[in-house]
Formats: sequence, C-alpha cells, structure tokens
Amino acid sequence: MKRVLPLLLVAAFVLSCQDNQPAPTSPTLGAPQTAISDGANGGNQHFYWLPELVESPTYTGTFNPDLPATINLCELDVVSGPDPFCMETPTVLFGPADVTVSIENEQYSAVWHTGDDTLTSGDFYRLSVSIGARELGYRDLNPLANPPSPIDKAAPFYAFKNENTINIKF
Repeated sequence: MKRVLPLLLVAAFVLSCQDNQPAPTSPTLGAPQTAISDGANGGNQHFYWLPELVESPTYTGTFNPDLPATINLCELDVVSGPDPFCMETPTVLFGPADVTVSIENEQYSAVWHTGDDTLTSGDFYRLSVSIGARELGYRDLNPLANPPSPIDKAAPFYAFKNENTINIKF
C-alpha cells in the first residue's frame, strides 16, 4: 500500500498538468462562429437585410431614403478564437454614390459581381453596411466553388458560388 499511494499521486499530478483544450483544428470545436446582425437577428432594430442574403424579415418603422450608406467587405479570421474579426480594415465595395435607393420598395441596393474582387473559395468574409463610421449591420459570407443547393439563407453565413453576382439589399 505504501508503494501504490506515491504512484497514484504521481499519476494524478501528471494528468492534472496536461492541457485538455482541443486543438484549433479539432472537430469538437465545430464550425466557425460566423454571424448575421440586423433587426431580425438581435442587432440594430432600424436596419434589416433583405432577400437574397436572408429570408424576408418582418419589420416595422419608417423608411429613410436619405442615408449615405456604404457597403464594406473584409476577410474574417475564424481560426484565432470563437469570435471572428476582420483581418484588415474593411474595403469599400460601394460608396454612397454607388448604392441605389428605391423609395417605392423601401430599400437600398447594389449589384455585386463577386468575380471583380479576389475572394478565396472556402474563406469567410464580412459584408457590412455603414453610415459614416457607424456600422448598421453585417452578414458573414462564404464563397464556394460548389455551394449547397438550396442555399440556407437562415444560416449564420451566406454560402454562394464564388465569382457570381449577388443582389445586396437592405
């Protein structure tokens, strides 16, 4: 018994010193924590993404057609931790002069030819809308060579065919 106790203590010490955190590539970590932020998803109650990036949301309020909206894009770092972040300063995809306003449809829009930008299939990106320095909302994107069909618009990221055209509406 005297010999067993020291061996048990040594084994307990060795086991307690091991790092039990999963490796970053471990399958137990699951998918990257991508997100969508708008009034329908816990974000700004005055901003809503519209189809094709999402399903049709239910919203109320008064449309303001006079906002100088800017649409931005950045590549996300989804490996460093549970909350993805932009790896660099977002680039402006469309400045206020490039965003179309439809008073009749109560929406802002822009047509994005994703092939005009260098997107890497399989990487994650964040599309955001800002008024000046204030971000109104964002939608995480995942360009793929062969996206699933049909595309799940309720997923935390919007998967689409890389080098395609997307109608951005909000």
